[in-house]
Amino acid sequence: MVDLHNHTPLCNHAEGVPEEYINEALKKNIKIYGFADHAPMEFDKEYRMSFEDMEKYENEIKSQNRKNVWFRYQQMKFLEV
Repeated sequence: MVDLHNHTPLCNHAEGVPEEYINEALKKNIKIYGFADHAPMEFDKEYRMSFEDMEKYENEIKSQNRKNVWFRYQQMKFLEV
């Protein structure tokens, strides 16, 4: 199974933390998993991460690579427009 449409709380409409999402994906035997936070733009700001949060987003996903060997090899990181 593949799941590439997952958001972090930086999008302002997700709850929990990425590590919880990854653990749930493992329980569900999801083979390929990705995060796709809404890219910062000058519209619909209440549903998007801010430009200032871009580095935080990048670092959070990279930190999951260091914590979780499965995620390191299977994860994908995107920005949703």
